[in-house]
Amino acid sequence: RFNYLVQQWIKGGLDCTVISCSIDSKGRPVPGFQNQRRYVEYSDAHLRIVRVRGARNYNKSFLGRIAGYTIFAINALLAG
Repeated sequence: RFNYLVQQWIKGGLDCTVISCSIDSKGRPVPGFQNQRRYVEYSDAHLRIVRVRGARNYNKSFLGRIAGYTIFAINALLAG
């Protein structure tokens, strides 16, 4: 979904920044992320992908998911 939206926004002449979590769906850090507060994974003239720290236990329980979303939101605001 986001890939399509970003492609449409770029075609429309907008510059886009995507902020994503550094943890994949299995709780592992994405390749290239070295425990920084912010990691710019990809950047070109119109697109920038930024990874921010996330909670590894976000998918373990309801409280873990709440903590994960909260940590992501705070880090995304700081990295924005």
